[in-house]
Amino acid sequence: MRGTTSGYAGVAEPETGDDETGALGVVVGVDGSSSAMRAVQWATAEARSAALPLRILHAAPYAAGAATEAGRDRAREVLSAAFTFARRREPGIWITTRCSLEPPVLALARAAARARLLVLGGADRPNAEPTESVGLRLVETARCPVVVVQGRTRTAADHRPVVAGVDVLDPDAPIVAGILAVAVDAARRHGSRLVVLHAGQGDGPERGLARELTARHPDLDVRQLTSAAHPTTALLDAARTAHLLVIGSRGRSAPVRVRLGSTCRDVLRRSHVPVEVVTAPLHGPRTVETVPDFSPLADDPHDRRQLW
Repeated sequence: MRGTTSGYAGVAEPETGDDETGALGVVVGVDGSSSAMRAVQWATAEARSAALPLRILHAAPYAAGAATEAGRDRAREVLSAAFTFARRREPGIWITTRCSLEPPVLALARAAARARLLVLGGADRPNAEPTESVGLRLVETARCPVVVVQGRTRTAADHRPVVAGVDVLDPDAPIVAGILAVAVDAARRHGSRLVVLHAGQGDGPERGLARELTARHPDLDVRQLTSAAHPTTALLDAARTAHLLVIGSRGRSAPVRVRLGSTCRDVLRRSHVPVEVVTAPLHGPRTVETVPDFSPLADDPHDRRQLW
């Protein structure tokens, strides 16, 4: 086992190649954009509410090679700005930084294999693909839930509802169970109402799935909504007054053509609130690609000697 230093100077964080899923806590990918900083804001608040460490990750393949000082300077500034922003917002949480020389999808996927949650910034342009192809590929393949943070983030004392979108009314169906587990946890931590939305025919708002969830979680205020509208329209309408929208994808075990359906893509592109995408099963087998490890972790990202 080798030790790496954390965001708190002089504290060793043990790290091995076989850490359990969730060992990295909340991982947020940054690239220096305004959307990435919104993701840092959301991820920092989420790490605090869940009592998890925060890792800030920047993929900088542009900084590899011999004549790369300008690229390395840029990567240092990206990490430094994100670290400073996160530390000022939440001075009490454990924050670490990591710079990878791998391509973004590979670097973030490797981190997601050991994270509880991966957070990415959405598109800066209205109706653009979230983080272009990088975000979509990670939503399809990551081994942990992925949050894409769109629009403005309101995280302080935010008690707006958590909306869980389900396509079947069976709480034990694998993908539904994964969605509900994430949504229940978020609603409980934020003191929010849980709204379960089913687009299609089903039980009324006072029966069925809401009744089962209330029996399992008597401390939660659970409501069920059924909409005859197209799923995308129903989800986006419900998200207008929500803190978080939780939906599902079919995950790595599904054929590529059905992993991320049109509804999921449309919601990710058009939502004005953070969207958390859960795969079924929630945590699959953890086989990580054999690639070089990340560069050394910085004790303090402002100490530039330690970033590489």
